[in-house]
Amino acid sequence: MKISTIRVESLRKFREPYTLAALDEGINLVVAPNGGGKSTLAEAVRAAFLERYKSAKPAESLAPHSQPGASPSVQVEFSHEGKSWRVTKTFGPKKSCTLESDGASESGEEAENRLAQMFSFGFAGRGASQPDVQGIPGLLWVKQGQSGDIDDRVEHAHEHLSRALGDAVGELAATAGDRVIERVEAELAALQTKTGKPTGEYGRVLAQLEAAVGERDAVLAKVQQYEAMVDRFGARRQALADVERRRPWEALKHQLASAQAKLDEASGLVGQREQAAMRLQMAKADVERCLRELGVLADEEQAVEVRQAALDRALARDAETLAAVRHASESLLAAQEADTAARARSVHARKAASRSQHVSAAASLLDRLEKIQRVQASVDVVHADIETRERERGQLVRFAGAGKRLAKQRDDLMQARARLDAVATRIEYQLLGDGVAIEGAPVSGDGSRTVVEPVTLSIAGVGTLRIVPGGEDLSVLRADAQRKEAALAGTLGDYGANTVEEAIESEHRLVAIEVELKQLRSNLKALAPDGVDALRAERMRVESERAGHLQALEGMAELAADAPLGVVEAEAAEAATKASLDAAQARADKARQEAAQAIAQRESAQRECDQARGKLEAPGREARKLAAQNGWVTARAQESVEKQALDEIEARLRAANLEQLKQDVERFGRSAAAQEEEYRNLRIEVHGLEGELKAMGALGLGDDAAEKQDAVARLQRDSELHSRKAHALAHLLGLLQEKRAALARRIRAPLQVRLNHYLQIQYPGVQIELDEMLRPSRITRQGPHGFETAKFGELSGGEREQLGIIARLAYADLLREKGKPTLLMLDDALVNTDRERLAQMKRVLYDAAQRHQVIVFTCHEENWGDMGVVARRLA
Repeated sequence: MKISTIRVESLRKFREPYTLAALDEGINLVVAPNGGGKSTLAEAVRAAFLERYKSAKPAESLAPHSQPGASPSVQVEFSHEGKSWRVTKTFGPKKSCTLESDGASESGEEAENRLAQMFSFGFAGRGASQPDVQGIPGLLWVKQGQSGDIDDRVEHAHEHLSRALGDAVGELAATAGDRVIERVEAELAALQTKTGKPTGEYGRVLAQLEAAVGERDAVLAKVQQYEAMVDRFGARRQALADVERRRPWEALKHQLASAQAKLDEASGLVGQREQAAMRLQMAKADVERCLRELGVLADEEQAVEVRQAALDRALARDAETLAAVRHASESLLAAQEADTAARARSVHARKAASRSQHVSAAASLLDRLEKIQRVQASVDVVHADIETRERERGQLVRFAGAGKRLAKQRDDLMQARARLDAVATRIEYQLLGDGVAIEGAPVSGDGSRTVVEPVTLSIAGVGTLRIVPGGEDLSVLRADAQRKEAALAGTLGDYGANTVEEAIESEHRLVAIEVELKQLRSNLKALAPDGVDALRAERMRVESERAGHLQALEGMAELAADAPLGVVEAEAAEAATKASLDAAQARADKARQEAAQAIAQRESAQRECDQARGKLEAPGREARKLAAQNGWVTARAQESVEKQALDEIEARLRAANLEQLKQDVERFGRSAAAQEEEYRNLRIEVHGLEGELKAMGALGLGDDAAEKQDAVARLQRDSELHSRKAHALAHLLGLLQEKRAALARRIRAPLQVRLNHYLQIQYPGVQIELDEMLRPSRITRQGPHGFETAKFGELSGGEREQLGIIARLAYADLLREKGKPTLLMLDDALVNTDRERLAQMKRVLYDAAQRHQVIVFTCHEENWGDMGVVARRLA
């Protein structure tokens, strides 16, 4: 099959008819940018063959987006088996289908069924075509992004590929070996799953065996438990008899009573120790009290000497600060007088300087005011010119664009009149006298007249002539000229002009006024950048500010123009006297503060000294001192006696070891209780074991264990039989499948040869294994650690799209050898392939193009310039 021409109309972006003609028998490179229509052309070819013309879905998907009710149409011209064919399909409201060849024609479903038979595909039951019925075209016509998706496509085309392989496939399908394999698989499936897990009767036997083993083990565990309990009962009963004979808790209770008596005796010494310690503390407190009293009396005698020395220092400081206050007051008075004089001089100098500033500012503002007045006068002139031009512009604005519009209408009228004159009847006359009239209007002399409608020519004394102009278009041309003449008159009326030249002149004047207004506004902007209102506001501000300065000068008329000192010198002198005054004031304040502090310190020292002397002269002080001395001696003696008594009691307590006696009492008590508790627990345990042994002896555990063991042995024999059968069936199935696989490889050999041919170009040394559905299943290649095998689906995206195309080329070769039509369409099929692999794939495609027509649709023209053909760029 070779396509020569593709025509489309009202199909997606091709709203107008478009033809891609003169396609080559080998490689065809169709180039367009994204959205340029290349995929649309590929989809059009699929629709022409694979879609039912009556289906609504293709009409919806193929119609232009802005024309949902359109009737998309596609026509494909091709050759097949030495004949020329043309299929034409229209979808939507005008749906139709025709198939033409050598003068014969078929239409409708008959034509569609003929195409399906020729190219090995089917149609969907309803709706758009689906991959499961697209057969060989669905495999060889690769959509964008689907190069690597080959498994389903091969499965859908398997029936057609199998027919191409010939009778060998039927031989493989019809062999009795398949029935044997199926029977072996069925019997094996009744025993185990595909993963080897037992199922069916085998699974049930294993489950029963597992349950029986569990029951047997449970009974044996009970037997072992019974025997262990018998041994334990004998041992525990012997232990109970031994404890009852010895009664060890009674000896421990005697030891507890002896330890408690010793503890009670030692506890009495603790009370005596506490009383002795209390008496010792009281004696120590008396000693401390007497010492504190003696210390207070000594401190009072020393305080009198300290307070008198402080009073002497305070009196000397008081006299010193009073002298300093007198000196600071005299200096402050002199500084105040100097500061008053300096401030007066400074005020006079500032007033004189202010008067000078007002005079200078008033003069400057006068210059500014005169300049503003001149600018404002110019602004008023420009503003008046603008208003004049604006009024004139308002009168002429209706003529904007009139010249172009009227000139076109006038040219149209002149052309209409010229066409009318060309076909009208022309009357030329040379009259020697009067008596001739046309439509009642007398004519004489020499002249001519164009007649575009029937007229009556009257000749006095002769009669009348009726002149009817000829020409089929005369009335149409006359009506057209009249219509254009009326349109021109109407447009002139709209503009209020009598002639076209008057309207054009008005438009030219409008343009000139626009230019003048622009220049005037520019001049106004230059004179008043901030606007006329801002200029007026500036004038009012300057006038107001100048009036303020003049008013200030009126109040300074009597002030002398010159001052004894300048402002800077006067203010410097004022600052110096002010600094001297501040320093003198600070010194005076400091002297007064220090004098006040000295007086306060003197008075405080006097009070403290009087208080200290008062304590020494208090009545009874000497008696207090003597009593404290005698009390200290007595308390020291009592402290020595109490300490000796406490030491004796501490020695007796250390010898008794009170803490150890407490631990002995606790230890003997707990030991006696533990022995009694152990005796009671042992009695309870012996009675409990005796009852359990009597109960278990009545269950017949030995007989039950024997029965369970027999059931386990029987189920183990059944399980071994099923296991041997499953292993035998699995081995037999492996042998049968190996033989069938060898036969299948022999049948697929022709396809494998074509596949290996292309692989040696693209991937030398790589082998691809085909499964029984003729799909690429496993790939074997040399890796860094030897040969590696991977599933087709585990390859990278680029590898899958390359091998997917190679497999399709092999299928095409096989179909061609069997006389089947082959056409390969690749829509941007190698976008994930790197530059090096793409170069090899182009070799593969060029080789395939020696046997098949290959149409490559791409938006990457730069990658396909070395294919030996001229690219077909879509307009």
